[in-house]
Amino acid sequence: MADAKPADSARPAEGSPRVVPLGTRTQPGRRDPAREGVSWNSFWIVMALLVFALAALLVQTQRVSNQAQQISALSGQVEGLEGQLSAANVQLAGYDRQLGLIRANVATVVDQVTALSKLVAPTPAFAPTPPAPAPPPDSD
Repeated sequence: MADAKPADSARPAEGSPRVVPLGTRTQPGRRDPAREGVSWNSFWIVMALLVFALAALLVQTQRVSNQAQQISALSGQVEGLEGQLSAANVQLAGYDRQLGLIRANVATVVDQVTALSKLVAPTPAFAPTPPAPAPPPDSD
């Protein structure tokens, strides 16, 4: 059969009441002071999370501020470049008008040179007659 184990004198039997020293037992209406409210570990974790969130907020605020400064600087550059672009467009329009005038003047000069060429060209009515061939020498 099974061997019987000797009873442990420090452990109460299952059916017997537990013996608790008199000073350690809690009163039914009182709470343990260490168990009241939030534990200190939870408090420090929440505080660490709040500090981390505050630091993250400060970093993001600084980034937004820097980006706002960059945006304003770039907006100023865009306005300056738009002014330069409009000035360049006005200058190109002026060059285009000048080129049109030059082309018109060149066409006029070409027409005048063509007319002068026709005036200077010999006409068949005034063309000099070629000299008569010389008589062949006699060989006598």
